Amino acid sequence: MAERTYVIGEYSYTAEEFRALTPDQQVELMVEWFGERYEDPAQRTPYNSREGGYLWIHGGPYDADEEVQSEFSDVAEFEVMQRAVEEITSDGLYEWAPVASDDDYYDDREYEEPDRPEDAAEPEDLRGELLTRLDRLEAALHAYGQNLAPRNHNHPPELVEDDLITPEQLAEAQEAVDILRAEAAKDEPESQILQTQATILSRIGSAIWSGVKVLAGGVAGSAAWEAIVWVHNNPKEVHDPMMAVAETASQWSHQLSGWF
Repeated sequence: MAERTYVIGEYSYTAEEFRALTPDQQVELMVEWFGERYEDPAQRTPYNSREGGYLWIHGGPYDADEEVQSEFSDVAEFEVMQRAVEEITSDGLYEWAPVASDDDYYDDREYEEPDRPEDAAEPEDLRGELLTRLDRLEAALHAYGQNLAPRNHNHPPELVEDDLITPEQLAEAQEAVDILRAEAAKDEPESQILQTQATILSRIGSAIWSGVKVLAGGVAGSAAWEAIVWVHNNPKEVHDPMMAVAETASQWSHQLSGWF
């Protein structure tokens, strides 16, 4: 029986070689391995705003902890694997999609550039749509922030749960809004900036949705939102416009870079 190898980047490691690495080296390689195989679902996974979740047509959602342990439990200590998982999820993203593979798009090895869809939005349409959605998101962020329980006085009230959207997340989302608004004002916006900010907003939105599901006891879809409205400011009022902005910014980015 052939000895198992671990292919990461341009190198492959036997089990013995991987075990001989320092914990820091193992963590670095496990993070690299995960990044080669899994991606933020905002990159290409369709999103259903009515149900509040992604449509995992390419597989998933994948959990970093499960995937790392499944691959490396024979060659790495549990504590080392947990360090890798913490680094992978440090941005608050916990549900992952697989990276693109040839099988996702065509059956044989010959790739043909897809035609631009007849109903694809024109650049100016996407610009206008993005600006409209940015207005809605900015208003939602402001409203949610205004209703957060105060925490800077001597006797803060007892909260049933922590806020599903933290002040830090609100600030990060607002920064993304400002950057996207600035790009939309340019004659020639940069596709990479649009996609980067779309990914940031998608990550925050995914973290909100994950928190909702945990608080609602794993209930899916609209029922999960309904289960937490009585406890919190309604995070759905932020989540949905946030994901809508991420979708439009990503679509515009893809168009600018020639994806369709």
